This record gives sequence, C-alpha cells and structure tokens, in this order.
Amino acid sequence: MLRLDPGMHTAVIRQIAASRDCSLLVSGSEDKSVRLWRLPSGRALATLRPPSGEDNNGRVYSVAMPPDGQWIAAGGWTRPGANHFVHIFDPDKRTITARLGPFEVIDHLAASEDGSLLAASLRNGQGLRVWERRSATEWVVVRRDTGFAKGDVKGVAFGPDRTLYAVAHDGSLRRYPIARDGRVGQQRVRSGLKPTSVAVSPDGRRLLVGYADTTAVDVYDSQTLQFIHAVNTRGLANGNLASVAWSRDGSRVYAGGTYAEDGRQVLLSWDAEGRADKPQRVGSASDAILSLAACGDGIAMASGEPGLGLFAGNSERLAWLGPAGPDMRSKLRTDFTVSSDGSRVRFGLRQGSAEPVLLDLASEQLVEQPDPLPDLLPARTTGLPVTDWENSRTPRFSGRVLSMDPEERAQSLAIAPDGASFVIGGDYQLRAYDKNGQYLWRRKAPGVVWGVNIAGNGQVLVAACGDGSLRWYRMSDGAELLSFFVSTRDLRWVAWSPSGYFTASSGGENMVGWQITRAGNPTPDYFPVNKFRDIYYRPDIINRVLSARDEDRAINIANQALQRKRDTTSVATNLPPVIRIVSPRDGSLADGEVKVQFAVRHPTGKRLRRVFAQLDGRPAEGAEMRDLDVPAGAEADGEIVVKVPTRDKVTLSLIAEPEKGPASEPARVDLIGPAQDDGAIKPRLFILGVGIGAYKDDKLALGEFPRNDVLDFAEEMKKQEKVLFEKVTPRLLLDADASHKSITEGLQWLIDSAKEPEDMAVLYFSGHGASVPAGASYLLPYDYDRSRITTGLSKNVIMDALRSIEGPVLFFVDACHAGEDLKLGAPAGIRRLDAMSLATEFSAFENGITAFASSNGRQLSYGAGRNSYFTQALIDSLRGAGPRTGNKVVTDDVNYWLRRRVPELSKGKQLPVMMSSPFARPLPLAVIN
Repeated sequence: MLRLDPGMHTAVIRQIAASRDCSLLVSGSEDKSVRLWRLPSGRALATLRPPSGEDNNGRVYSVAMPPDGQWIAAGGWTRPGANHFVHIFDPDKRTITARLGPFEVIDHLAASEDGSLLAASLRNGQGLRVWERRSATEWVVVRRDTGFAKGDVKGVAFGPDRTLYAVAHDGSLRRYPIARDGRVGQQRVRSGLKPTSVAVSPDGRRLLVGYADTTAVDVYDSQTLQFIHAVNTRGLANGNLASVAWSRDGSRVYAGGTYAEDGRQVLLSWDAEGRADKPQRVGSASDAILSLAACGDGIAMASGEPGLGLFAGNSERLAWLGPAGPDMRSKLRTDFTVSSDGSRVRFGLRQGSAEPVLLDLASEQLVEQPDPLPDLLPARTTGLPVTDWENSRTPRFSGRVLSMDPEERAQSLAIAPDGASFVIGGDYQLRAYDKNGQYLWRRKAPGVVWGVNIAGNGQVLVAACGDGSLRWYRMSDGAELLSFFVSTRDLRWVAWSPSGYFTASSGGENMVGWQITRAGNPTPDYFPVNKFRDIYYRPDIINRVLSARDEDRAINIANQALQRKRDTTSVATNLPPVIRIVSPRDGSLADGEVKVQFAVRHPTGKRLRRVFAQLDGRPAEGAEMRDLDVPAGAEADGEIVVKVPTRDKVTLSLIAEPEKGPASEPARVDLIGPAQDDGAIKPRLFILGVGIGAYKDDKLALGEFPRNDVLDFAEEMKKQEKVLFEKVTPRLLLDADASHKSITEGLQWLIDSAKEPEDMAVLYFSGHGASVPAGASYLLPYDYDRSRITTGLSKNVIMDALRSIEGPVLFFVDACHAGEDLKLGAPAGIRRLDAMSLATEFSAFENGITAFASSNGRQLSYGAGRNSYFTQALIDSLRGAGPRTGNKVVTDDVNYWLRRRVPELSKGKQLPVMMSSPFARPLPLAVIN
C-alpha cells in the first residue's frame, strides 16, 4: 500500500500531548498518523499508525502520553464501520503493546501524571472509560460512565491526585475519584450549552472549562465543582475558545479555538486568575486551534491547518511547524481549473486560489501562475438540477436527497462537459451519477474532497483532497489513475501511479512510500519509494497514464518504447532493513568517543553486509559492524564505537546495508560534542575536474563550454587557498586528456589525496552522459565508443570511489547538452542522461554526497559567452552573489542562488538541482573578500 509521509501532518491535528520537560511532543491527526516530535527543534522522530483495516479509512482524533513519555495512546475513527480501538504504543520500539475496545469513535484521551491511568471520552452514548495500567500489555477498566442525558463526552483531564474530570455536550461537568467507592460529583456548567474541554490546575484546586458555542472560559472549584469566576473575555465576540490549558507552573491560563482577529485564529493568555483587563495574544493560526498542552515553561498548540506551535510564556514563538502540503479547502469554481486532457491544473497552495501555481504533468514542472489561463476551465456546476451540494448533508437532484454516509457532507460538484453525468465530492467519498441522478460508482477518498473538476475530454476527473494531494480518476468507473503531492515548504513534489511508479522533483521521492504490514505485529513499516528507484522511477510511465487512461496500458507502451521488459520484482521480497538506536539518546554528551547500541531487523531475514555509522552525513572512520545474521521477524542487537570530532553539535546516524538490495533509512541522534577549537587547522581541498567538449567522435562535439567551465571553476576555487583551505589542489582532465583510463586514475588520485576527515573532495564533470533501458547510467569520456555503452564510465564506479572518501564530497555534473535526436550509441533505446536522477542517487543517505546537477532530468543545459549558465551562476555565488548563511562565508546555500539565477539566464528553460543528506552540515565553499 502506498501512502504519503511528507514529514508533517497533511490533515487536521486534533490533539497533542507533551512530555514534562517539553523535549517530546506527540500529535494525532486525520491523516491516520501519530507523530513524535523532538522539541524545540521540531524534528520528526517517528510516525506511528494504528491499523485502519483499509487504506482510506481511519482518523486519529485523540492521543495521550504521560509526562515521562513511557507510553502513547491513540484512538479515533480508526477502522471501517463502528469498531474502533485505543492502541497503546511503545515509543522507543515503535510497536503496539495493547489494544483496548472496540468502541464507537474515541474523541479525547488523557493520561494521569504518574502514567498509571488512561481515560477516554466516547461518542454515541458510550460515555467514558478509565483504565489502570498493570503492565505494558495489561490494562484494566476501573471506571465507566454511560449516564449522560444527551450528547457526547468531549473533554477529559486528570488532576495530580489521579482524580478525573469530564465535560459533555449535555452541559455537565463531572468529577470521578478513581477509587471504586469514590462518589461521582456532577454540576451543570454556567455558560454555553456545549462545554468541550477541561483542564486542571497544577495544584489540583481549580478547573478551567472551554465551550464550543461561546467565547466564555470559566473557572470552577475542583472539589465542589462550584463556579468561581469567569475569565475576562469581554469584547471577544466571534467564534469560540473551546481549547483551554494551564501553564505547567500554574501561573497562566491559555485558550484558543475559532475566535479570530484579522482573519487568524488566535491563542490568548491571562494571568493565573484570568482577570487581566485584556488577554495577551500569544500566537495565531490560519485555522481553528484544536488542542493545547503545557510544555516546559511554555505552551504547545495544534491547529487545523494543520500546524504545530511552541510558545514561551512571554509569547515568543520557539517553534512553528506549518502544513506540509497545500490547503485544499475551497477549491471551487475558478479557484480550481483544469486543461482539456487533465494534465495541467491551476490551484492555490493556500485556501481557495491563494498562492496559485500551475502543475504541468507533461513537462513535469510546477511554477507560479498568478493569472488565470484561458485554456484551463473551472468545474461546470450548472445544466443539471443538482442543488444544496456545498457543505451540505443533504445534496439534492430534482429535489430528491442523494444519500451520504452518516456525518458526511457534500463539499464539491462537477458536471461532465456533455451533461451526461456528474460527480459529488464529500467528506470521505467521491460519488458519480448519471444525468438522471442514478448512482454510477463511488470511491473512497484520502480526506475531504474540497474540489472536483471533470476535464474537457470528459474522460478524467481531478480531485483536490484533504490530505493535500491531487488525484486523477477515470470517469467511466472511478478507477484511480494518478496522485500528486507538493511540499509547500520547499516545493518538492512527487507524482505516482497506484502501483508505485513515480516521477518527482529533486527530493520529492522521499514523500511517498510503501507501507508494509509486519507478520505478528500490527504496526506497519514504511519505506520511501526512493528505496526502489531502479524499478519504480519511471517518468515515461507517468507521462502516459492520463492519455492511456489505464496504468497497465501505460506501462506496456512505455516499456515497448524502451525495448524493456516489465519488471516483476515484488516490493515485499526486496525490503530494506530497519534499524533503531537504543542509546545514546538525543542531547547526550559525546567527548572523544561514544558507544552506540542499536537494534536491527530485516523484514525478509536477509544477511546484513554491515551496519555503519555516519557523522553529519559522512562515514565515521572504522565505525561499523560486519556480517550480521538477522532472523526474519526478529531483532539483532549490536554495538559500535564512534570517534566524535571536535564539533559543538554532531548528528550521528546508523545505516544497515544488506548483502543485496536497498539500505535502511538512517537511525539518528543529535549529540553534544566537545567544544570547538578556534585554532583548528584549515582543511585541504582536492578537485578532479573533467571537461570534454571535443570528443574523439566528432558527432559528440559540444564546443568550448565544458573545457572553460572546468578551468574557470578550478581557478575560482584556487583563490580560497590560505583563506578557507590550507591548500587547493586541482587535477584537470580536458578534452583529449579525459580518457576512460585517465578519469579512472583521477578518481583513485582523489581517494588517495583526501585522506583526512577534514579534507574536502570535489568531482566536477562537464560533458556527455547517457542512460540505458536497463537503468544504468554512464558519464562519457573522450574516447567513448558509440557502439559499446560500456566504454562509458559507469555511475557505480564513480559512486564507489566517492563513497570511499571519509571527508565531505561534492559532485557537480553538467551532462545535459545533447539534443534528443543525438545517437549516443548502442543498445537501442539509449537516451540522454537524467542528471537529476543521478544526483538523487549519489546524495542518498547511505552515500552522503552533496550532488549538483545543472538541470533537471528532462532539460538541456544552456550557456552564453565563455561559460554555461550553470557555471556562470556558480562562480557568481562563490564571489558573493545570492543569500548567505554567514556574513562572508559561502556555503552550500549556493543552491538558492543557482535555482534563481539559472532560470533567469535561460528564460525558464533550465532549473538546476542540489541534493544532500539532511544530516549533512553546511559546507563552506568560499570566503568573500
């Protein structure tokens, strides 16, 4: 099963919980995920998923965690039908240890301070439950209450003495001593009809209650449940303050909800009594504030954007994690337009048409598009008697109500261009009807369908879904054809087919992957599709799916064009290992060396060639364990000793590498290293420059750009000798000097020269490159023979050489000069090198190389005057053009300048890419004079 995992929730975050010291935050959301976050950095630690039974079913409405973080509970609407469970997770092992239920929907969870109790509020008259934790696997019900007059229990919270408090939409506030003979107290609330949340002061003496139907916030006595006073909310006249919390020390109260100022929902704060003349504005969000949690000395906030924020008591924003993907709300009418074949879509990255972009699947580009385009049309919504379809539980056709699922609303409508059918998008489903209102088909959707549009050819439907994705469906039967997701943080994107074939921008393939259920454990594994890149990276298939309107047919057409056989390799038989670090933990001190204990398993029980350590994304010398046997379904333990360099902060990661197949995703910890020595010796820089414009075969001639580019780059870097680097040593192979033998010897020279961990190695290649149908790629030397592709230099040879260098490695490749009609050689089907794909492979976690490509995989490289545009922009950046992370030091933030300047010079025809491990530290490249 394929699913999105963009490193942040893609749907509404319903509830959060924080550890006592605010180092760990857990959040649950409607994208079916529970995520663990390290604070205040906001780094995602893990994603946990309760089994949902079906791909498109399940919402995690509620999470709870005791202050010591020893267990996590998650619940909600987690399965098809009405049988939903509370799942208990071990956050270290990332496994499910217990399952409680089944119940109706679980709205809210709370953990006691000592971690011994868990409470759940339930819908549809099931009231509440309280369990006592006897062991990791044994939970015993110690309280239950189903005696609520009407409505559901909405909020539950424990006091420091384990007393439970609850509010419900029958207007009651209740108190539950956990002792079986303890008397339950009950009181009607003073303000609105729908009390929604309750919070207990740290001293256990007072209660805070927020409401769904008013901006009132009230304080009650925790023993008598008597009203004490109202928090000063005078003048707050819109929405509600349904979410409430106390600070950890009890000095302040917080509230937020749908109450808005200047179009944004705001988090407000008062002193401990809540009687200040005016509340203090702490933070804000673009959607409702749904959950608050005391976090260290501050407050954590979750919103429906989705968004996560951490604020200090003085309202300073310490961290903010905004939505990972587009806000697909209100993708209606002219806010969501589509071309006649469905391959081009204009939509807003924010609600409605705010921040509009154009996706062009044929050219594989996503660009800003502020103005509407005349050939892209909005959904047709007139011509058939469909009414009451917008945010309605009762859409109608000729006055007849069209059936919806319980609690589901219609949100969007598209009528076919010929008027023969129409589609309604709802909270959970897509439904198609004929022109007489007769049901045709329905499909589950990955979230609310905020927008639908039928392409002008009438064959394809495009949907804007609540998980931030665009989805294409076949109109004849609703079969899903394609999916698309873009990260609004950095505009990385990925498009994929139901079987997992994909194309992506640089880094986009990390955002979608395979979810694999483990035998004997309901917690699934997740593997990004880039682990199976050799099989599934197929832009040629993606580009044919919409025209073929059938994935299988598109695969056959693409394979025939490349004379390539269909790959029948199963993902399940070629899974990577899974590794986790047992110790040390994040923030541990590491002076000199550290013992790293780990646990590793292999889903298919393959032998591991090695487990090795990296520091800041590069190999740690001698830190590896070889030849591990890991029985299928079991974990093997191990220990590696790692020497820690003299850096203030070091990211240590472990990677497990099998004898055959993809390596694991890294396990990571951030360590505090010894103090940096200001008098450290400057590193040395070694450059292997290969520039080939005049090939032995005249038909491959490229002109002067490659030679000039390599010469001018090396000359610019030589200026940094005795400035940033102790010594800069270039070895340049130009035109006839760049034979296969000379380049191979040059790679060995680079290995032999860059021996110290601080040494930096650079390979700069400008010339031809090629790929063959089987997926292998080559850089073409001067003496390349077009009758034999093996006379090219294999990417594997280059990668093995660069991987063996201990220090930082940069790889620049400008190998996209050739036109499509240039015959690069045999076998048939050989094509121009996809430099972006090559850069992606080299920069994979296990390789740790920072790779630059002059253009993306389907573009040519251009230039004017003496140099290519890529090299012009690169040298300009080394001289100070573009943004800097420091006052005078140019680091790999050079990428920001390249991505802006090269498209300017090429008039949008060329977009360079840079790829590196997210663990890599910024690499200084030049000091500006």
